[in-house]
Amino acid sequence: PAADGSRDATLKVTVGSLPVSVAGSESLRASAEGSALGIEATVSSSIPFVGGKIAAAAEPFISKALTLQGAKVSSWIERA
Repeated sequence: PAADGSRDATLKVTVGSLPVSVAGSESLRASAEGSALGIEATVSSSIPFVGGKIAAAAEPFISKALTLQGAKVSSWIERA
């Protein structure tokens, strides 16, 4: 943890054997309401020419998974 108690992490997600990956960062910081979880990520695909379309199609599903992760983190913090 940083001196102010905040946390930063590298985010890396692969989707099974699919040619889609996610890279980014997560941060957990104190806020007026309690804690704030921030996520910045890029979804990419390694398939030439159509990779952008595949990544765009995968993004809503990956976003949902990261939102669920955020909810789990929030629940864990509330119990601590």
